Amino acid sequence: MQMSLLKGASALAQELAVIRRVSAGVMQSRRSRP
Repeated sequence: MQMSLLKGASALAQELAVIRRVSAGVMQSRRSRP
């Protein structure tokens, strides 16, 4: 159980990191465009 929980938590953290990167890129692209 603990191992699967750790794997799920790590996967969630990775997904959150990707979402943050994408959102940051979108914000930058929106700022650069007039």
